Amino acid sequence: MRFGTHLKDNMDIIVVMQLFFFGVTSSFSLFNKQVFNELVQPELIRTPTNDEDISSSSSEYVPVSSSLDNTESSYSIEEQEPLDTLMFVCARVSKHIDIGTDEMGLTHQMDIGQCSHVATSTNDIQSGKNVVDICDLDSPCNVSSIIVERNYLLGGKSQYDVIEGCTCRKIPHKCRRVPLMKTFFPSSPFEVAVDIGTCAGDCQKDDCDGCFPTRFVTTTVQGPNGDECIKKTEECSCTNNCYRASRFETYYVESWDSSLNSTVVKPKTFDVGMCMGRCPPTPFCFIRDQSSGNCLSTLNTNSKCSPTSFTRHSFTTPEGTERLLLSIGNCVCV
Repeated sequence: MRFGTHLKDNMDIIVVMQLFFFGVTSSFSLFNKQVFNELVQPELIRTPTNDEDISSSSSEYVPVSSSLDNTESSYSIEEQEPLDTLMFVCARVSKHIDIGTDEMGLTHQMDIGQCSHVATSTNDIQSGKNVVDICDLDSPCNVSSIIVERNYLLGGKSQYDVIEGCTCRKIPHKCRRVPLMKTFFPSSPFEVAVDIGTCAGDCQKDDCDGCFPTRFVTTTVQGPNGDECIKKTEECSCTNNCYRASRFETYYVESWDSSLNSTVVKPKTFDVGMCMGRCPPTPFCFIRDQSSGNCLSTLNTNSKCSPTSFTRHSFTTPEGTERLLLSIGNCVCV
């Protein structure tokens, strides 16, 4: 009987304790909810949904922390790069090509590079991590400097223009020559940089394909095997993909001077011209339907930029030899 009485008293005590802890827990939860509603909730800003773009919203989304006891709010997002700090720059990116094999049969590659618009962070630019040219997507990212690299593998000597620097250059309103630096014999006592130039600019003509070099000059640079000739762009014009460019030849010409009543010898320069540019593949139909005349199969044939008209120039050399020169008048893809 005593054991049953004690067991009943213990059960009553357990029930009372459970009711006490349940009341305390409920009161604490209600207190926490009230504190949260009064102190933290007014400080929170609208959380965007998955369908909303944080960066494009007119009311920019910014997490605000609670000021309770100078501690951070339990509402937070992972720190990440804001979209408005990203910008496009003109930068050199890698482009690897095969340049040949060695005596062991191993294939070697070279990074010749290419210029491209790249998205980067303003923090990287301000910290000097990347030396780049800031520009928008409307401005072309062009080559600004080139290094001539020479290699000697099983195929013999090979030479490649390796892009060293890129620049974001506004397109000129007119077709004109712009600088382009080219370094010869890098990492040697003969290293030298020459402005070979290139062409850029808008062409308003409807019958042209772009801005191309139409006149060249040559200069020499000293190398380990003596002087080498370098071709430089001198003039640019709006023309077609296949076009005539100037090329000059100078001779001593013997001619009659009526004022002196005698023959004189003077240098004379002739623009003999040359054809430059690229021609797109020309489709050629080699299987045609006899009944309908429709082409059933075509074959792309390569065409070449070639001269189609000439101008004759004849003169007499000081030795009395008659010379004939044909200067190119026009070039087309044939």
